Amino acid sequence: MSLVLNVLDQSPVFAGQSPADAVRNTVRLACEVERLGYHRFWVSEHHGAHAFASASPEIVTARVAAATTRLRVGAGGVLLRYYSPLKVAEQFHVLEAMFPGRIDLGIGRTTGAAPRAALALMTKGGHGRRSSAPEFAEQVDALLAYLADGVFEHVDAVPRVPSSPQPWILGTSPESARFAAARGLPYAFGAFIPSRNMDETLAVYKSEFVPSKWLKEPYVNVALFVLCAETEERAFELASPAEAWFIQGLSRMNNIPFPTVDEAMAARKSGYGGCSELESQELTARRNAVVVGNQAQVAARLQALTADGLVQELTLVTNTESFEDRIASYRLIAEALP
Repeated sequence: MSLVLNVLDQSPVFAGQSPADAVRNTVRLACEVERLGYHRFWVSEHHGAHAFASASPEIVTARVAAATTRLRVGAGGVLLRYYSPLKVAEQFHVLEAMFPGRIDLGIGRTTGAAPRAALALMTKGGHGRRSSAPEFAEQVDALLAYLADGVFEHVDAVPRVPSSPQPWILGTSPESARFAAARGLPYAFGAFIPSRNMDETLAVYKSEFVPSKWLKEPYVNVALFVLCAETEERAFELASPAEAWFIQGLSRMNNIPFPTVDEAMAARKSGYGGCSELESQELTARRNAVVVGNQAQVAARLQALTADGLVQELTLVTNTESFEDRIASYRLIAEALP
């Protein structure tokens, strides 16, 4: 493939499927896309959500790395505000010891959970504690020190390993881009979360980047929702569960798995039971953010995203009811971008 293509898998759970099925499919998917020539395979972190079986990226990273031989594998990303930097550093040092030169550590600052689940994750001694922005910055800097030197404030992160996991900053805003640039870290922009400021955000990252021991020049990875099928009509049909869940689950805060294609198409025909003005705006923004179509259409869109040289890698998020349709999408893209 001429473009550097990666996969972000969320272990999606569809109606009629079990979470165990979803996790097994994540491992199967990693093996398949490795054969197709993809470069990285990241797993996400979500909590308390019935649509995703991805609550523990460090465990899934270990399983995926063990099942593959060449892929770079990691978290996209670890939600650091919930954890001790020392604990995260040691977990990923262990992974690096087992799979040297193949481990990535994406660092995210979102909650990745509904409010009650987020509060439960942050509760200590019966009292909810939410990290503020300065505390998150301190967490990241401590984590980077552990990863780089193995020690921070006279505390060792063990095991010591000759190489380090590659840290990334994940985000969707100029603020997160500025955060990554100031620390000289590669930046992953989550375009699968509808956003209208990608160009501005990447420009901030490039202009404010400071070289570091981690990276000498700006390096950008854009993650986006992509679905490719033999025909445009079929692609939009396969993408319908993700869109229906976006409205019925995420926007309306119903904790449900992804619907089946049949359920989603019926919901789309009904107009999702009537959308509010805000939901209509959100739906339009999402439709503008996704890349869905036949092989030629998807290839053209992906090539256009990297044409200006600001983006070095693309990470594809593809959720379909059928595992075979998901593999077919990744295969069609790999074939179109040799």
